[in-house]
Amino acid sequence: MTDAMNLAVLGNSHLAAAHLGWEAIADEHQEVQATFFGAPWDMMKDLSLDGARLVPGTGRLRKRLEKTSGGHAFVDVPVFDAFVLYGLQFGVARLLQVYRTFRPMSFEWSETLEDLAPMRRVTAPVQRISERLFDRTVLAALGDSLALRIAGMLRQVTDAPVLVVSEPGFSERVLDSGDWDGILGSEDTARLATRFRKLSHRACPEGVQLLFPRDSLTAHGIFTNRTFASDETEEGKIDNTHTGALYGAEMMRHAISAIRRDNAVDDERKSDPETLLA
Repeated sequence: MTDAMNLAVLGNSHLAAAHLGWEAIADEHQEVQATFFGAPWDMMKDLSLDGARLVPGTGRLRKRLEKTSGGHAFVDVPVFDAFVLYGLQFGVARLLQVYRTFRPMSFEWSETLEDLAPMRRVTAPVQRISERLFDRTVLAALGDSLALRIAGMLRQVTDAPVLVVSEPGFSERVLDSGDWDGILGSEDTARLATRFRKLSHRACPEGVQLLFPRDSLTAHGIFTNRTFASDETEEGKIDNTHTGALYGAEMMRHAISAIRRDNAVDDERKSDPETLLA
């Protein structure tokens, strides 16, 4: 691939921060042409592979793709040099959903977490399970994410770099609710952060890169530093799930750097005769 890059960025509602962030840093990367394809919630589940294209299965999704991409009704895979899958359900929230009800012995906090802002209330009692079963359950949840499902489709039709950017953690502001005090005090947040990174690498298929936020963007390993969280809306509503443009800009910078590094390593490998014969 030449220095010029035609980049496709696919995402769910978190794509808005990536798009805003890209607009802020696009001048830094004039050799990159980025096209954004996205839809909120789980609407991207209706993408399917048709030849070498990712096509929407519903009119509603088609309209979303056209709106976010500037008129493209589908993703013409061969047109792009690299792909960033931004969010798309691949995040620490999947691990937290398991942790609330099923907890292995290595975690200290054993109390029920009925209220855990901003997640929905859960009244089910905590069940202690084996480490292996916990890991298998989280791996299944990550593997079923839209990010990995789309990555699998891309891998069927292209050798171009595919990078999964994990969804941001909840805003650090949720700690103000007090719901997380037990988890913080027991240091289970640190255990969750370590477990998430380990299991994320295991969940990602070979040939798919994985990108986590740098430490400066996070708090306690699993939350988004409140500086980078979503701004309060004009109506005064606080969004503790999404991030702002500053976060999106940092993640897009990080993503492009990761793709460049991967391409440099790949080019070096191809130019090494011993590697080609291995």
